[in-house]
Amino acid sequence: MSKKDIERRKKFMLELLGDPIYKPMRLREIATLLRLSRGKERPL
Repeated sequence: MSKKDIERRKKFMLELLGDPIYKPMRLREIATLLRLSRGKERPL
């Protein structure tokens, strides 16, 4: 993943979490939203 993609996803997540209508999601839902493949998951 390029640095540009990482920054774009970071910006998207910050906007999403700051939205007043945001409803908390499970990790699996966030991974789907960001289109992460199962093999690239990293422990937190």
